[in-house]
Amino acid sequence: MKCIRIASAVILCIACMGAVAAAPTEMQEASAVGQKGKPVSLYGDPGNTYRFTLGNTDLSVTDNGGGVQTDAAGRSRKLKLPVPSGMWLGGPVYFAPYQRDFLIQYGLSSGEESSAKLLRLDGLSLDVKWVVGGVPFNMTPGLIQGGFLYVTGIGFVGAIDLDTGRYAWCVRDLDKGENIFAAFQEPTLEGDTLTARDKLVAAQGGTPYFIKVDWKHRKVETNAPLPQPPQFLVGCPKQ
Repeated sequence: MKCIRIASAVILCIACMGAVAAAPTEMQEASAVGQKGKPVSLYGDPGNTYRFTLGNTDLSVTDNGGGVQTDAAGRSRKLKLPVPSGMWLGGPVYFAPYQRDFLIQYGLSSGEESSAKLLRLDGLSLDVKWVVGGVPFNMTPGLIQGGFLYVTGIGFVGAIDLDTGRYAWCVRDLDKGENIFAAFQEPTLEGDTLTARDKLVAAQGGTPYFIKVDWKHRKVETNAPLPQPPQFLVGCPKQ
């Protein structure tokens, strides 16, 4: 019965995703400085510090996930972003206020592997309310609308419920043919449909390959010659 209730909640969640028509908000990118304090534009290396402003406070986060929030009066508090053992925060880092909390999306690296996480920090205590992984590298900044965050990465498109930190749905394994969907342009939202266009590879005639996800009807459309038809996965179960 428990599994049935969870599945029903996810289905209801997907059904309500298109109900809010407010314009989407894109997460902003933090600035990065290297060990010598100079700005860096390439990500993946250890030793960088990421700086950004949320509300009336400045935040600074190092590559081990440790950070400091400083308010306008100069008072500071510590915070901690989860970083798995053997990895470091390699960027990029995206951020956005959400209700009274903070959303932070950040890339991780081990030198051989890369991934990303998204978390929600309590705006008062700076405690982590939830954290979710599963976002591949080459991620785009999260797009926020109607209580969900939409994100892409290599071969991946998905939506995360910002109340629970769980995936509402995803479409993955899109990078299995001819280097298609190795990187996306920033996605767009129109009604119940998210569209993500290939950043690197175009079809004949110059039209970018695209993936369109109609989450209300659970339909996926693409013009890319993929080996297998893309699948809409409710809840984005782990592989």
